[in-house]
Amino acid sequence: MQRTRDSKGGQTVILIAMLSTFLFSLAGLATDFVWAYVIKQRLTSAVDAASLSAVRALGRGSANMGRVIGMVFDANFPSGFMMARNISYVGPTITTPSAGVRSVWLEGRATAPTFFLRIWGSTRCRSRQVRRRRAAT
Repeated sequence: MQRTRDSKGGQTVILIAMLSTFLFSLAGLATDFVWAYVIKQRLTSAVDAASLSAVRALGRGSANMGRVIGMVFDANFPSGFMMARNISYVGPTITTPSAGVRSVWLEGRATAPTFFLRIWGSTRCRSRQVRRRRAAT
């Protein structure tokens, strides 16, 4: 007796091709999101450290607070870290919300590049972190 070939042959190849395309797309998206998350976390650390140094410089009566903030921010978020662009910080803005208390406001910004999201037209992922610290005078 001779065995006949079933008409369902070849479906596995098509199924694997479709699923591998889907899985590679998910892996690409995960790569872009993790990349942006790492940049966001480093930006958070940089802005946090810079705002703390601003409060410390404010308590000491430092006249060059802007230079201190710039040095601390650049040390924690170096230029070109993970190919981030448009790295900047805004501030400090110093306010006096009540007698004997001064508040320092600082904002950091960075743009993370995308690799696989470019397929859908997104070429960048923006990140923005704001910190407000208070110090008693």
